[in-house]
Amino acid sequence: MPKKINSARRKFESANGRDWVAEFCMHSGTDGQAPNLMVIFRDPVRVQPDRYNLLPAGSPKLPKEAKKQVSDDTLRALLQRSVPVERQ
Repeated sequence: MPKKINSARRKFESANGRDWVAEFCMHSGTDGQAPNLMVIFRDPVRVQPDRYNLLPAGSPKLPKEAKKQVSDDTLRALLQRSVPVERQ
Protein backbone atom coordinates (compact mmCIF):
# COMPACT_ATOMS: atom_id res chain seq x y z
CA MET A 1 0.00 0.00 0.00
CA PRO A 2 1.42 3.45 -0.90
CA LYS A 3 2.51 5.59 2.00
CA LYS A 4 0.36 8.66 2.64
CA ILE A 5 2.18 11.90 1.92
CA ASN A 6 2.73 13.85 5.09
CA SER A 7 1.74 17.44 4.37
CA ALA A 8 -0.10 20.35 5.94
CA ARG A 9 -1.83 23.34 4.32
CA ARG A 10 -2.35 26.87 5.53
CA LYS A 11 -3.93 29.95 3.97
CA PHE A 12 -2.14 33.29 4.08
CA GLU A 13 -2.27 36.65 2.33
CA SER A 14 0.53 37.91 0.10
CA ALA A 15 2.02 41.39 0.39
CA ASN A 16 -0.35 42.67 -2.32
CA GLY A 17 -3.42 41.22 -0.58
CA ARG A 18 -4.01 38.09 -2.66
CA ASP A 19 -4.97 34.86 -0.94
CA TRP A 20 -2.57 31.93 -1.25
CA VAL A 21 -2.38 28.41 0.15
CA ALA A 22 0.98 27.17 1.42
CA GLU A 23 1.42 23.40 1.51
CA PHE A 24 4.31 22.15 3.64
CA CYS A 25 5.47 18.81 2.28
CA MET A 26 8.29 16.43 1.43
CA HIS A 27 9.05 15.39 5.00
CA SER A 28 12.11 13.13 4.99
CA GLY A 29 13.34 13.11 8.58
CA THR A 30 13.85 15.27 11.63
CA ASP A 31 17.57 14.98 12.30
CA GLY A 32 20.03 17.76 11.49
CA GLN A 33 21.00 16.18 8.15
CA ALA A 34 17.42 15.90 6.86
CA PRO A 35 16.55 18.26 4.02
CA ASN A 36 14.40 21.31 4.67
CA LEU A 37 10.69 21.10 3.99
CA MET A 38 9.40 22.17 0.60
CA VAL A 39 6.57 24.69 0.45
CA ILE A 40 4.22 24.56 -2.52
CA PHE A 41 2.34 27.84 -3.08
CA ARG A 42 -1.07 27.55 -4.73
CA ASP A 43 -3.27 30.41 -5.90
CA PRO A 44 -6.83 29.27 -5.10
CA VAL A 45 -8.44 31.74 -7.54
CA ARG A 46 -6.26 32.11 -10.62
CA VAL A 47 -5.24 29.19 -12.78
CA GLN A 48 -1.50 29.48 -12.95
CA PRO A 49 1.41 27.16 -12.28
CA ASP A 50 2.05 26.40 -8.63
CA ARG A 51 5.23 27.85 -7.16
CA TYR A 52 7.68 26.34 -4.68
CA ASN A 53 10.53 27.12 -2.32
CA LEU A 54 12.32 25.50 0.62
CA LEU A 55 11.94 26.58 4.22
CA PRO A 56 15.09 28.20 5.60
CA ALA A 57 17.52 26.32 7.81
CA GLY A 58 16.36 26.06 11.40
CA SER A 59 12.69 25.78 10.41
CA PRO A 60 10.57 22.88 11.64
CA LYS A 61 11.11 19.56 9.85
CA LEU A 62 7.55 18.27 10.29
CA PRO A 63 4.77 19.71 8.07
CA LYS A 64 2.22 20.08 10.88
CA GLU A 65 4.74 21.88 13.09
CA ALA A 66 5.79 24.15 10.22
CA LYS A 67 2.15 25.02 9.54
CA LYS A 68 1.85 26.35 13.11
CA GLN A 69 5.29 27.90 13.55
CA VAL A 70 6.19 29.56 10.24
CA SER A 71 4.99 33.16 10.19
CA ASP A 72 3.02 34.82 7.42
CA ASP A 73 5.96 37.20 6.90
CA THR A 74 8.25 34.23 6.26
CA LEU A 75 5.73 32.76 3.81
CA ARG A 76 5.49 36.11 1.99
CA ALA A 77 9.28 36.30 1.66
CA LEU A 78 9.45 32.70 0.41
CA LEU A 79 6.66 33.36 -2.09
CA GLN A 80 8.54 36.38 -3.48
CA ARG A 81 11.61 34.19 -4.12
CA SER A 82 9.68 31.11 -5.27
CA VAL A 83 9.90 29.55 -8.71
CA PRO A 84 7.15 28.04 -10.87
CA VAL A 85 6.62 24.29 -10.87
CA GLU A 86 7.36 23.07 -14.36
CA ARG A 87 4.64 20.92 -15.89
CA GLN A 88 5.40 18.36 -18.52
